[in-house]
Amino acid sequence: MKEQMECPVCGEGHLTRRVQMSPIIYRGVTKQVEDHFSVCDACGLEQTDAKALKQNKRAVIKAKKEVDGLLSGAEVLAIRKRLGINQEQASRIFGGGPTAFTKYERGLTPISCRSAASPSPSGRWSMPRS
Repeated sequence: MKEQMECPVCGEGHLTRRVQMSPIIYRGVTKQVEDHFSVCDACGLEQTDAKALKQNKRAVIKAKKEVDGLLSGAEVLAIRKRLGINQEQASRIFGGGPTAFTKYERGLTPISCRSAASPSPSGRWSMPRS
């Protein structure tokens, strides 16, 4: 049985985790994203804890990447593995610092267009210059 958290506001009810789809508008495009939160069964308060905030942040970043045509965390991971390099090597090649690829691959941070390699008009990949 899952342990239920007591409501920090009323102190009487218990929190139940919920997920609902919510619209966001980014660059004029409406996307539906998962919205994680908890509801108190006594006072009805809706709140978001640290875990839910992280899930919500990832969902918004993922939606923005889709609109901007950027790679998802799973795609970044697959490309790095296909290249046969570790995260440290990838950060040296593409930029972003020593922990950047952990964040990119987990979907916590979008890859900056300035730090990522990008295809030239001919379709060939070019690396950013240091």
